Amino acid sequence: MAEKEGKIVQELRRCLAKDRTLLARHEELLAALQLQLPLSEMKDYRLLEKSLRDTSLGETMLTADSGDAAARAQAKERATQALLACGTQARAAERIVSLLAAALGWDTLRQAPAPVAKPVPSVEAALPKAPVGTETAWDCPCGQKGNHDAFCSSCGRPRPQGREDEGAVGMPHQAPAAAPVQTPRQTVGARVAQPRVPRSPVQQPPVRGTVASGGQTVKIAMIVAIVVLAGVLIFFGMREFGGKENPGVQSTSTSSSASAKPTRPEKPEKKEAAQPAGSQRPVKTDLSLGGIDLGDAVSVIKEVEQGKTENDRKQDGRLVRHYFDDMQIVTEGSEITALVSNDDKVTTKRGIHQGSSFAEVKRAYGTDYYKTGLGGNLTAFEYEAQTADGRPGLVRFAINDDTHKVDYISVRLTR
Repeated sequence: MAEKEGKIVQELRRCLAKDRTLLARHEELLAALQLQLPLSEMKDYRLLEKSLRDTSLGETMLTADSGDAAARAQAKERATQALLACGTQARAAERIVSLLAAALGWDTLRQAPAPVAKPVPSVEAALPKAPVGTETAWDCPCGQKGNHDAFCSSCGRPRPQGREDEGAVGMPHQAPAAAPVQTPRQTVGARVAQPRVPRSPVQQPPVRGTVASGGQTVKIAMIVAIVVLAGVLIFFGMREFGGKENPGVQSTSTSSSASAKPTRPEKPEKKEAAQPAGSQRPVKTDLSLGGIDLGDAVSVIKEVEQGKTENDRKQDGRLVRHYFDDMQIVTEGSEITALVSNDDKVTTKRGIHQGSSFAEVKRAYGTDYYKTGLGGNLTAFEYEAQTADGRPGLVRFAINDDTHKVDYISVRLTR
């Protein structure tokens, strides 16, 4: 691609390089991706996340991965049609399929060999060669010397044949040649021109006739229709995947970058809800859950989960996932980078837990959120926050569409 390759493609390629079958296990693939992407590419990530969960996009692409170019092209077409059938806009569907194809290395183009130009025969090669016996100079009895043509350039007398040719310059004695066909003489003293083969005129491309006024009108009408249709698609695409649901945010120009963060008026600082009393360890930032802040050392796990059994532990590259009854803790190197709740005993810094109502979430965190469909009957509402050392992250509340209550909570770094 001519443009700079996005981080999401690099991360997809990194994950699939280890195990390409992750395409068929989208939950594991998304878990590996969501901790590595910058905030500027979260829109692409949310769209990819929804597409993988709502359709068999991953399985379709994985099936054709070992096939030829025709099989891959058919797989891309089937994947695009599946996304369109789920209500995804055309440009967004093509974007997601292109991301996966690039990550799989399908889009490497082979340059076709340049056509070999045929040699153009020269005009001189097409001209008839001079008759044998006329290529040497000869002297005319009139006194004109050094003639090369069939007639004397002075008096117009024909070139002598037989014994008279002995006076030709450099011409050996040989049997008399057949007399050349004589052409009518011109004025005495004029040089007789040799016959020339006319050159073929260079063929010019046919000139198109002027477009009739009726055809011009139809062309203008088609252009206007295409412009209007493109505007409608852009409008609904922005509504579907435009990011934040915030009525106070002004619409940004369509020429802005897709990853640009929309501007919004400043809001009065909200009072943080008091943290509920209990055995949870005090936390410092909103990127926290169950008494643990993102960025804390791995040793904090023993302090918070003291007396609890670690049910499972999985290694995924540099990431290690620790599974406890109350929450899942993800570490990378020597620090904690993500948290996911498993029951209603763990709370956020502002007192929200599994089972809290969506109204309580909005009272505690406001309405400045990202909204993403998670498939099934769950919708994610995500709020931006920072660690104690200024790194960006997201707090996610997965809301049940039927009960309007929190199904689970997760916090993660986005860079």
